[in-house]
Amino acid sequence: MDRLKKLLFVFLLLAVIRVNCAGAEEFGRITVNWVNQELNITGTGYIIPGERGNYIQWQHEAAQRAKADLIRNFILSMYLLRLDAYLFASDLMKLEPERNDPVYNYISNEKKLAVQYTDNTVVLRTNLPFYGMNGLASLLIDAGADTGNFPVHEGYVFSTNFTGVVIDARGLGREPAFAPRIFDEDHREVYSIALMAEESFKRWGAVQYTDDPFYTGFEERVGENPARFVALRNDNLIKTDISLSNDDVKILLQNDVTKYNLTEGRVIIIIDKVIVKSTEMRSKI
Repeated sequence: MDRLKKLLFVFLLLAVIRVNCAGAEEFGRITVNWVNQELNITGTGYIIPGERGNYIQWQHEAAQRAKADLIRNFILSMYLLRLDAYLFASDLMKLEPERNDPVYNYISNEKKLAVQYTDNTVVLRTNLPFYGMNGLASLLIDAGADTGNFPVHEGYVFSTNFTGVVIDARGLGREPAFAPRIFDEDHREVYSIALMAEESFKRWGAVQYTDDPFYTGFEERVGENPARFVALRNDNLIKTDISLSNDDVKILLQNDVTKYNLTEGRVIIIIDKVIVKSTEMRSKI
């Protein structure tokens, strides 16, 4: 019965959120931070004095409303979390309802809440990591279905042991996602979450996004000798995907050590500042 309630709760919220977004009053803030790889959620509860009780009781009730608002905003955030070229998290939860229960438990059991009290409100805030021990991404998407099975490009070119790869995709309107794909000019899939190791995806995801051409702070991910490429413009690709030249791909996939480093997700994608910056949404009820 509890599981059924959770499923109904999630489905009802997913069904009504878009209607509620037309409401007049703004509550919590939702921020999807692709650079820091985290989801920032705020929930607000108003203190409503009544004929009975006292301020402490009314404040406690406001805290309960804030937690409900936090959960509601978390579910609303599913419309912002882009999984891949085709799906947002909200789409996946409808297509695969068995994921709803773990997702509901994830937020309802979250204990790391910062609390702020004002004269009129109780505000709860939490930062939910995409990856790591308590990562959200692994509840939404699976990796490692075809680890290391990279395409073979005929013809030898000189290469070396690259410790990772940095791709400059600025100016192409590329958008961040949990599962971007990299293609060559013949539309062969060169890199995706299917080709990387599952544990590496859980550790730090498929790629690190940044708008910094020097990828400051993320040097460890790609090591001391990364390959550096410039993405091609390809209007046939959906905005989360990247295209590289066949020559660049030959260089990248010539060496077994380099391919192993790709399975570990040692990839940085540099995209436009206006796109990589945190996505924010005001939830309304």
